[in-house]
Formats: sequence, structure tokens, C-alpha cells
Amino acid sequence: MRIFHFELRKILSWRPFWLITAVLLIINGYIIIKQQNESMNSPSDYTSLYDEIKDMPDNEKLDYIQHKLDT
Repeated sequence: MRIFHFELRKILSWRPFWLITAVLLIINGYIIIKQQNESMNSPSDYTSLYDEIKDMPDNEKLDYIQHKLDT
């Protein structure tokens, strides 16, 4: 158990470890933000789709949504 403690302490005191960790966290944050901004559909798109299909019978809704997904 002492070896584990000393090895962990050695890794955490190594400066490049913290630099690499910070760079990877920044890259991860950038990727997350970029993916959220490139979302295919916004909430207003879902609302407009719901407004379009709310008066349709159930069997037509499925066909309409499938057609929208294909295009």
C-alpha cells in the first residue's frame, strides 16, 4: 500500500502530467461544445413537426415522419 501511495504521489507531482490533463480537458470541452452547436434539430423544429402532425390520424403520422426522415 505504501508503494501505491508513493507512486501516485510521484505521478501527481510530475508537471507534464498536469499540462497533458489540462490540454485534454480543453480539447474535450471544445468537442462537446462543437457537437452541441452542430445539432441536426432544434427544439423549434420538433415543435413545428408536432404542430404539423397533431391533426393527422396515427397511421398517417408514421408515414409522414418516415418521409421527413428520408428527406
